[in-house]
Amino acid sequence: MKDGDFYYPPAARILASALVEDPFYAAISSDLEKRSEDRLDCLSSYFEYSLREGEQIGLSVVPRPEIYGAAIWNMPQPEEIQQRADALKMVALGGVLGERGFAAYTAILEFMHPRVGLVVPPAAWYLSILGVDPARQGHGLGAVMLAPTLALADRAGVATYLETFSPRNIRFYERLGFSTRAVHHEPVSAADYWIMVRDPHG
Repeated sequence: MKDGDFYYPPAARILASALVEDPFYAAISSDLEKRSEDRLDCLSSYFEYSLREGEQIGLSVVPRPEIYGAAIWNMPQPEEIQQRADALKMVALGGVLGERGFAAYTAILEFMHPRVGLVVPPAAWYLSILGVDPARQGHGLGAVMLAPTLALADRAGVATYLETFSPRNIRFYERLGFSTRAVHHEPVSAADYWIMVRDPHG
């Protein structure tokens, strides 16, 4: 039995609680009533899949023994591996998000994906998801989870990037060395989002 079998379900639940009101996650769970237990269950399933996917094509960082959040990174993969991962994810999420939520998910990705290549280096590592238990936010724990991977990226000489729908996250990421490279209005969520890039340090 892998460590993830123990740690991913509680980490996924924390991510769901932390991100349920984020415009992206609100849109992809739109089949369900806002903040209902069913909506948290839906997002927990989404995040558990993402954690397991990160284990395969990137890094899934879950603090232990006390789990207070998670960070999920996707790394560049050979085209065949990435296509297989994308196909598997579409099948899995089609069964998790419901018809309307899955339609929102695919439409948002179709909008966002081509805009990344305009401002992000092709070999950059992608911070896909970061969340901290709402009761523990504001104490630097997100930065603690990101620090080891950012250090790895610096040693490898590669850029990192992220997309955030939350204006209040911008200062947090700026303190870690990210800068805004583009801002877009995403029509499905009816929200602005920021593409932020961090060049390798040192």
